[in-house]
Amino acid sequence: MVTVGYGDITPRTTNERIYTMLAMIVASGMFSFTINSIGTIITRYNILAANYREKMNYVNKFLLT
Repeated sequence: MVTVGYGDITPRTTNERIYTMLAMIVASGMFSFTINSIGTIITRYNILAANYREKMNYVNKFLLT
């Protein structure tokens, strides 16, 4: 997927073109899956951090009153 668009590697035969298209489709799917996984991890972390902050606010309010 790194060389897509640069033109340094070009398919010449029909079989090479089919292989190239399939490889680009698979690589794009893997890339999108990876980005989605990273986004999910960040979202989970943000939820845990928000829960922690909320609990700490309750503790601080309890200790100050």
